[in-house]
Amino acid sequence: MSQFSRSAALLLCLLGCNVWKAVTKTLREQRAQEVTLKVHVSDSSTHQPLGKAFIEIFTNQTSFTSGYSEADGVAFITFSYTLGVQLLIAATKSGYVPNSSPWLATKLPLFSSVSLLLHPERSATLMVYEDIVQIVSGFQ
Repeated sequence: MSQFSRSAALLLCLLGCNVWKAVTKTLREQRAQEVTLKVHVSDSSTHQPLGKAFIEIFTNQTSFTSGYSEADGVAFITFSYTLGVQLLIAATKSGYVPNSSPWLATKLPLFSSVSLLLHPERSATLMVYEDIVQIVSGFQ
């Protein structure tokens, strides 16, 4: 075997090993891993925590996990997550306007928290006339 052949074989072996390491690292990163997300829900006007708010996590417009906030407005939601997948964290509560926030991680977080403010619903009446639009707002 010539010196060139040995060098080429060694080079191919080194490249092959590096490619294999990159492929296995990529496969490890694409596996779903368990993540716990802290979600804090509060009233936007008083900043008081909202207990019993319903929290849903969506991916591709499909809800895949949910939970309720405790009296302190906090919920810890644990789920399987694949790095790089966009999620939508949504919170709802009767008497409040729903709110949501996108969430995305490219590295597995040690800790992650999302805060959502919910606006109280306000009743209103809309009247449309030929020459004027009238909005009468009520207070809770």
